[in-house]
Order: sequence, then structure tokens, then C-alpha cells
Amino acid sequence: MLLVEQLAMTALKLADRAYVLERGTVALCGTAEAVAADPAVQSVYLGAEPVP
Repeated sequence: MLLVEQLAMTALKLADRAYVLERGTVALCGTAEAVAADPAVQSVYLGAEPVP
């Protein structure tokens, strides 16, 4: 099943794997947990402050 969702955290909670697209290109892919833990994803897509 393919899920396209604007609420990133909701999608990551439901998914086994995740893909981040930037300008039509896959910028990052992996398990939902790994993608959610990525500092750039947290900052840009999830609204969290990056960890220094």
C-alpha cells in the first residue's frame, strides 16, 4: 500500500518504510523509525529543532 500524507508524523506511525521526496527525487529512504530520527527530517518536515 502507498500512503501519501501531509501529516508526516501520522504517516510515519503507520508505515514500515518511508521515503522523503525533494523536487521529485528520493532524498532519503529507510525504515519509518530511521527516517523519523534523521535530524534533517526532524527539522524540515517534523518541525523539531535539530540536535547539535
